[in-house]
Amino acid sequence: MNKGKVKLYSFDNEKERVLKNHPEIRDIYDSLELKYKFIEALIEYRMKNHLTQRELAEKIGLTQQKISQIESGKVNPRIDLVSKIISKLGMEVTVNTQL
Repeated sequence: MNKGKVKLYSFDNEKERVLKNHPEIRDIYDSLELKYKFIEALIEYRMKNHLTQRELAEKIGLTQQKISQIESGKVNPRIDLVSKIISKLGMEVTVNTQL
């Protein structure tokens, strides 16, 4: 036993290993991918434009609490809300599909 030694793992390698070996986890991961890409894009937009959640909320016409809930993944915004956010911020969305 290697007492006192810590084995480090690459997150990306470990993620790929789990997704490859567990199709049920892969299905869940795939179903959440679009949600988290939207959250990432929203946070990135806010940071690049030096906006607080409150300032972003005012720009879109939402509450700061709603922005916080979206960014933390606590709510799943409906497509009409996502569309409103994208439109108000002048963002573009590209959807790639693999058939």
